[in-house]
Amino acid sequence: MDFIKLNQTVTFNGEEYSVNVGRYVENQNFAILLENDDGEVVATTNVTSLMIGFVTIKNYSENMGIDQALIEANIIEEESYGQVPSGFVQIPIYKLTDEVMEQTAELLV
Repeated sequence: MDFIKLNQTVTFNGEEYSVNVGRYVENQNFAILLENDDGEVVATTNVTSLMIGFVTIKNYSENMGIDQALIEANIIEEESYGQVPSGFVQIPIYKLTDEVMEQTAELLV
């Protein structure tokens, strides 16, 4: 998977992370990866297949609050577009912001 490093950073659990967006090879889903200063990926998104420009955000357990952090960093829009089941939980669907879609336009080809 190729990644594009976004201009934005995300503050999550008191730490600041760089944001990379890519697409999974096997299903073309968008993936958002948060990376620390050491290059270690500390969080990823997208647990199911969706339309281009939409992501699912696991926002429970160790990821509690990640959706709000992504909204505040202008990565995803504030409005949730519903939920999809994943095991025993419901995962919210969010749309990537226009700014992120512009920065990642080359991923759409």
